[in-house]
Amino acid sequence: MKKLLLTLAAVSLVSAQTSNGFGYELLLGAFDQLEQDLQNTNEKLLQAFSGRSGPRFNAINEVPSCKDTSTNVSGVYRINPELATLAPFLVYCDHTVEDGGWTVIHRRFDGTLNFNRNWAEYRQGFGNLQSEYWLGLEKMHQISRSGNYELLVVLKSFNGTTKTARYDRFSVASEFEQYRLNLGRFVNGEARDSLSAINGMKFSAVNRDNDVGDGNCAITHSSGWWHKECFEANLNGMYQKGKVFKTMSWYYFNNTHDCLQEARMLIRPS
Repeated sequence: MKKLLLTLAAVSLVSAQTSNGFGYELLLGAFDQLEQDLQNTNEKLLQAFSGRSGPRFNAINEVPSCKDTSTNVSGVYRINPELATLAPFLVYCDHTVEDGGWTVIHRRFDGTLNFNRNWAEYRQGFGNLQSEYWLGLEKMHQISRSGNYELLVVLKSFNGTTKTARYDRFSVASEFEQYRLNLGRFVNGEARDSLSAINGMKFSAVNRDNDVGDGNCAITHSSGWWHKECFEANLNGMYQKGKVFKTMSWYYFNNTHDCLQEARMLIRPS
């Protein structure tokens, strides 16, 4: 980025010189350098998404959703939801769980990513699609407004037990509605239902208090979430192994707020 800014400055300077009748060759050289820097930056971004040992990168062709990919290979794809008003964007598609076709909107597994973020960051999204990340509230809204989507939550405890919870409808309202959570019926899953209690709640962040309790749950629990007062489930909670109330937890997984080792939220057209 620093090199790009310096190149742009050089272009601006040389342009002024060119107007006086000299510096033409230097101007061409500056543009060539700028083009090369942009190409190098693009290649680095592609490498960051694809990874030498990680899942493959399949962003050349756009698809409406992960359910529409031409292969059943999990990895990063570019999607263009039918009713989206955003430009096409990258998501991670999971084809390994429950017949595949899932868009992963949230993933945690080692606690390396800080989820104590402000409203703008939760709206935009953060993290790396090949690692821990939050896709972003606006992208969740753009995807889910394009049709009926179901939600699958996949959880794993530190003792290696994996459980799921499945809901027949999932959508996130617009920012005008504070990204309100709209959740359908709990269908099945050994993790049981810890999410229906916050159905209809607006999203809260450290700088946006939309819960119904005293204070701001996002500050108290160091995480943005669809807080109520404050939660039975909070998959954005702090990654701290043990019996700590602020942790990334799903109460009915084991009737405790013990921290989970892994958590994923996946959505798919129903």
